[in-house]
Amino acid sequence: MTKTKRRSATAPGLIEAGERLFARHGIHGVALRQIAAEAGSANSSAVHYHFGDAHGFVRAIFAHRLPALEAARVDLMRAAEARGEPDVGALLDMLFRPFVAGSDNEGYASYAAFLLEVRKAGWLSDWDEMAGPVTKSLPRRILAQMGAQGVPDAQWRLETITMMIIAAIAAGQADRYDALVQIGTAALLA
Repeated sequence: MTKTKRRSATAPGLIEAGERLFARHGIHGVALRQIAAEAGSANSSAVHYHFGDAHGFVRAIFAHRLPALEAARVDLMRAAEARGEPDVGALLDMLFRPFVAGSDNEGYASYAAFLLEVRKAGWLSDWDEMAGPVTKSLPRRILAQMGAQGVPDAQWRLETITMMIIAAIAAGQADRYDALVQIGTAALLA
């Protein structure tokens, strides 16, 4: 890598490198200086300079990704509502389809894998404050429909199905996405 390229690492470049490394090696398996090197920064403290600490950096990754995810969900919501009131399967699809759209050519979705690693590290507690209104509304709407159908343990089921679908997407199984949503919907309503 040339010195010119090494000096040009930006905050977005650091975020993309950090997401990839955290997705592959876990939140605690990557030093912030490794992220700076992966992004091509000559300054091993670039992540600290731009984001403070690891928690600030993880929040920056969320902040980087969430606007596009929210916009995709808004579009999916509008299309579904134009056809009528979305059912549980349509709402579940709106929640996860944007992750599939973010997959690479091999079906690997680094953001989905990153989410799993953040959850394993116990850092997802402030997810709700970093999500947009449509993203926040989807689980509530799913749970409301499940409650209306008398489904026991609805919250636990939704959390379990969420992790199953995100794990499958992260594992490169985006080609099985439609089947995953059908299985998830059936499991939520059983």
